[in-house]
Amino acid sequence: MAQISFRCPDEQRNAADLTARKAGYSSLQDYLGTIVTYMAQEGTLPVVISFKPIALTPDDAFQQAIIRFREVYLKLDNLLTNGLTIGEMTPLKELRGPIDDIQAAMNFQEQHHHLIEMAPGQLEELPGGHQFSRCREHFQLLAGHLRTAIRMVNMNKRPVSSRDREEMREALDDAARQINELQSMTSGDVSQESGRALFLLDACDVYRFARLATNLGEEWGIRRAWLNRMGIARRQAEEQFSRLGVQSDVGQMAALTTLMAQVCDRVTQALEKENSSLSAVSETLMEELNTSLMSLGSEIAPVQKI
Repeated sequence: MAQISFRCPDEQRNAADLTARKAGYSSLQDYLGTIVTYMAQEGTLPVVISFKPIALTPDDAFQQAIIRFREVYLKLDNLLTNGLTIGEMTPLKELRGPIDDIQAAMNFQEQHHHLIEMAPGQLEELPGGHQFSRCREHFQLLAGHLRTAIRMVNMNKRPVSSRDREEMREALDDAARQINELQSMTSGDVSQESGRALFLLDACDVYRFARLATNLGEEWGIRRAWLNRMGIARRQAEEQFSRLGVQSDVGQMAALTTLMAQVCDRVTQALEKENSSLSAVSETLMEELNTSLMSLGSEIAPVQKI
């Protein structure tokens, strides 16, 4: 007999199980079994669920546009820092992604420009009661700076020189200023210093809750509760990171965010079975997350291994 399993939040499972029982089924699994049987016998779905796309608000669209351009910046900054060596040829394949991503970011900005230009934080009051959208010019400049950064090292048909790196850095610095200017226009945004502190606090919570969730000395239900708290902290950290703009250690924070996601996925997989523990690889990732947090100088020291 085949077994079908999937993961979902505990609160969703409990609510769905209650709904199935109210409908006369012995359990949620019993109801899902009837769906599988119907699909196998009839060759079609018993019901088709259509989801309406979530409507973007002006603030959401504005922030999403900034995030898309910042992702390109992060890729190019990482390439300049770790992938461009003086005296060696430019790894052109590493530029293909950013080139496409710039166009994708511009397409998003153009597709939603009517909505983006309604974002309150970037509107300027003009005489006569008129309003002027400040962001369009900054997005155009930002795209231009990112393309200039690529052009400094793309298709040169010669090894990378120190001058190439300097010119690419200048273009990226110009792009960073535009990103931060746009980020400063978002509504209700906190300062970069406060945003960084909030991000690190949430990331520290992820580490602490991950440790507690994988503590075999705790009861299963308690460990699942810590797992849920870990997921909440992860979402908060990722949301805060998306609004940080460009700071001196943004590359480190981007790497931390990726590592944090890997740890969360590993912990979630480990808790699929009641008595399972972290693998050696997962344990290494956990320690790397702890080290990364400490290197970024978080005010809240991560909890020690339990």
